[in-house]
Amino acid sequence: KKKKTKILLKEEEEEEDRVVVPTRTTPPTTKPSVVVLKTAPLVPLAVASALVALALARSTLGLVFAFLAGAAVAAARPGPSVNVRAAAEYVPLQRRGPLRRRRLRVELVAEASASSSSEDATDEDSADTKKLDFGKFLAAAKGDETEATKRWRQSRAWRRRERVDLVLKEEQPFYDAIKEAYPHWLGGRSRRGELVYWERVGYVDADKLRKAGVTLEALLRHYVFLNEWTWRVLAPAATGHESYQIVVLDVQGVRLHHVGGLRLEYLRACADIAQLNYPDRTSKYVVVNAPSWFAAVWRVVEPMLHPDTRGRIAIYRPGKPSRDGLLDLIEPHHVPECYGGTFGAPHPIDVARHKTPEELACKKFVDALNH
Repeated sequence: KKKKTKILLKEEEEEEDRVVVPTRTTPPTTKPSVVVLKTAPLVPLAVASALVALALARSTLGLVFAFLAGAAVAAARPGPSVNVRAAAEYVPLQRRGPLRRRRLRVELVAEASASSSSEDATDEDSADTKKLDFGKFLAAAKGDETEATKRWRQSRAWRRRERVDLVLKEEQPFYDAIKEAYPHWLGGRSRRGELVYWERVGYVDADKLRKAGVTLEALLRHYVFLNEWTWRVLAPAATGHESYQIVVLDVQGVRLHHVGGLRLEYLRACADIAQLNYPDRTSKYVVVNAPSWFAAVWRVVEPMLHPDTRGRIAIYRPGKPSRDGLLDLIEPHHVPECYGGTFGAPHPIDVARHKTPEELACKKFVDALNH
């Protein structure tokens, strides 16, 4: 009996060894290939990504926007950890549907690509217009003339579709309301001659914009108007430092609620419009008054950017670092007093920003349109 029992136990052990594990119906969970961040740090991560996205709204960094939205989604969801790359890959699927209120729809930019073959290079496209624009498209395409021509024709199709060539003749009924609630202005030139564009990210009053009746369509039309006025009227040079701008972003006071809603939709649309229609216009992005956690977050975002873009971005802490960084690039008489320069004194920045020569000229232009 003992011998038979041993034989049976041995056969049972062999049977267990031959058990076939059923095939998994779902792919196994893999380790994150980029970075796994706990939920709590994603709060500043989402904000910092939004700031980077805002700074690069005039460049070609769609990846940053995907990262931003993925971080914002992650910050809003409970959970022990989030795979940043997985979140970033998830975002484009959520952006395919059109926004309900959008005149300058991002979809039109994509449609321009499909329809450009039938609308290419018509008689409406004068030689002077192409000479003005094409050099920038060629620079953005790294000298590839075929690719530059393709992009330029797509942009021309978009311009015809959205009647962009008429925007400088249209009334601008929301100009004053947008300028008041959304602190952004052109002020001065850099030491090399680039225009300087300033923006106070943390002081955008979205509620004030809504109360004034400003919709996303109005904001986007305003954005296109400013680009057209800047590059067609104020600085029409096709080459050289005068054909570029430096973007200065003051991120003091930025909070998590600045990430979503109207701001995020506006940033996405501006990025798409700028990427396809106003390429190679920004030589430097300067982020000032960056909080202490910004540098740590930047180390996560930075590897995702193209090396050329990384070289154009400078981030400075509040106080002396921000002041010195600005004064290295811009003459003191063009830098507002609150940033260490002499412009605008003794007026506060919200008064001084309306009094730059560039802003006064633009306001005069708009007043003529509205009356």
